[in-house]
Amino acid sequence: MKDYSAYLFDWDGTIARTLEVWLEIVRAMFAEYGINDLTDDKLVESLGALKPVALEIGVGADKIDKFMTDTEKASHVNVPQAELYEGVLEVLETLKTRKKKLALITTGWRSTIMQVLELHNLMDMFDIVVTGNDVTHHKPDPEGINRALEHLAVDRSKAVMIGDSTNDLLAAKHAGIDSILSYPPSHQLFYKLPELKTCGPQRIIAGWNELLSES
Repeated sequence: MKDYSAYLFDWDGTIARTLEVWLEIVRAMFAEYGINDLTDDKLVESLGALKPVALEIGVGADKIDKFMTDTEKASHVNVPQAELYEGVLEVLETLKTRKKKLALITTGWRSTIMQVLELHNLMDMFDIVVTGNDVTHHKPDPEGINRALEHLAVDRSKAVMIGDSTNDLLAAKHAGIDSILSYPPSHQLFYKLPELKTCGPQRIIAGWNELLSES
């Protein structure tokens, strides 16, 4: 594996299992509104377009505002509690002992991210945390990556972005750095691998234990 000096990480779906949490949030919310027969594919579709899908499948126009508010409240409670993917802590600690520079780049709000970092004892793990509050343009725009690289003072050829989505991979491409796609088995429900491959990741890993492997 290429020897990088800096590792830049996405949070949702890469470090934390938030995709799975969101799926269960919308499943439970639809059930509360009497809709219980949705397929996983339809639930995943709703993650990117919740209001239109909710209206399409039977949440009435007179109830949609409350539905959206209830979903937002549930997310504030449950998403920050999302578990980390297996092996995350071990890999981050190994990278730190190897004197690598680490950055977290997420579109999440700073207040939420700081809360979850503290929850998982990760406050001191990253050399810089770039959140949605810190940039004008979110991924796939490279602004967040560029900000991190400037702070870390590393050459772009020695930096890599690890993420789970097209936005992460394209942000890396636009910033002129390598990328690694995190694609555990559970992500087959959320993303189509051929589409992700078009973004040109240098590697694809199925688990965090593979990140530091030689191949």
